[in-house]
This record gives sequence, C-alpha cells and structure tokens, in this order.
Amino acid sequence: MQTAPALAKNTYGKIYMMPVDPQQFRPKDFLFWEAGNSATVRNAWMSAILGASDWVQLVTWNDFSESSQIEPTTDSTLAGNIGTGFYNLNGYYASWYLTGQAPAITHDVLYYFYRREPVKAVGPAQSQSDTSANGGSNRRRY
Repeated sequence: MQTAPALAKNTYGKIYMMPVDPQQFRPKDFLFWEAGNSATVRNAWMSAILGASDWVQLVTWNDFSESSQIEPTTDSTLAGNIGTGFYNLNGYYASWYLTGQAPAITHDVLYYFYRREPVKAVGPAQSQSDTSANGGSNRRRY
C-alpha cells in the first residue's frame, strides 16, 4: 500500500503537501475526529517521511477552539511544564523529515495525551451527542 504522497507522485505525477493535524473537535457541529492520543499526528508525519512528501503543512498552531493546537500550553491549575506533547512531537518529526534521519533519542520522556472535559457541566447541549467523523461508533456526550 502506498502512502498518500507516494500515490500522488507515482500515479499522478503531482507534488504533495502532507497535512499534519493533531486532532479535531468542532463543538458547534457536535463532531470530532478521533486522534488516538498522538497516533494521528505520528501517522501523518510517518506518511510524509516514508512517502517523501514534497511539503508538510502544520494545519494549525493555536486553534484552541477545535482542540487542534500544537502551541505549547500551560494550565494555571497544574504544573507550568505541561502541554508540550504535540509541540515536541512535531519538532522531532520535522527534524526527521528535513534531514532524512530519525533524531537520536538522548533521554526518556513520558507524554500523556488526553482531552480535558468537564464532567459536571450543566447545559442544554449535554443532551446532544458528539459523533465521530471517522465513521466509528465513538460518541461523546457533553
């Protein structure tokens, strides 16, 4: 099976720009694309690398409204060094993409990917289910 960049080049003779987006959630549409923690962003980068994508587009930097930001963030209720997972992953894979070599891993780091969702929020939209755009049966309620 060819990656999308390789398919565009080999089959159609076109250049290809691989989009890299960590996750998407559109509250106004009650729709989300399951990110599989960091699997979506890692798979997109590997497709760009293995398929020799001509360009890579980081779809968003600070789109907090759709939960797709890669900008390092901190939460005032937690430690100041949290919120760098997607930012650091993009740095790692961008280096690999640009140099053609996986960067050396020099130390261990544990990244925890999650969604912060209010569990006791009250509002009329709670009766509306969110639907997965991936076509799966994942449904979330607010």
